[in-house]
Amino acid sequence: MDFFKLNIKDSSIIKTIYQSYSTSFPPEERRNEEQFVELFNNKKSTIFSIIMNNEMVGYLVTWKLKNAVFIEHFEILETYRNQKLGSKVLLEFSVFYPFLILESEPSFQSEIAERRIAFYKRNNFKKIKEDYIQPAYDKDKPSLQLFLLSNFEVENIDTVVKEIHAIVYSVS
Repeated sequence: MDFFKLNIKDSSIIKTIYQSYSTSFPPEERRNEEQFVELFNNKKSTIFSIIMNNEMVGYLVTWKLKNAVFIEHFEILETYRNQKLGSKVLLEFSVFYPFLILESEPSFQSEIAERRIAFYKRNNFKKIKEDYIQPAYDKDKPSLQLFLLSNFEVENIDTVVKEIHAIVYSVS
């Protein structure tokens, strides 16, 4: 499995990723196309394509924080789901980036959200904040109550939340 950092010149791969991203994540949980493309101009943001056997099987949208990497979006493409690739991705990605933080829908919202939290728990993530608010992506979208999870012991959760809000969502 390989993780390739994409740049704006990888237009066909970016198009494939955005098409999947825009159908897999509801509008309030994602960036519009202009905002997504703008990620390539931000030095703290990296989009990785996940390659296995010369095929792109998924992607990660990540942000470099002071002491960790924040995974904003993580998706295994539909064709490759239910093959335990998600667990393999997290395990191999954590070799390069051992301190990971991510958001997920609260388990009480739906059966899918409950399964997603169970997946992250099986992969050594634990809830570090249950009343976390994800800022809105723009003025026409709502902020969301999510769980914040990490695969390591976070010393100061409030500082990390402020950092995520400032770096990822441009909110101070």
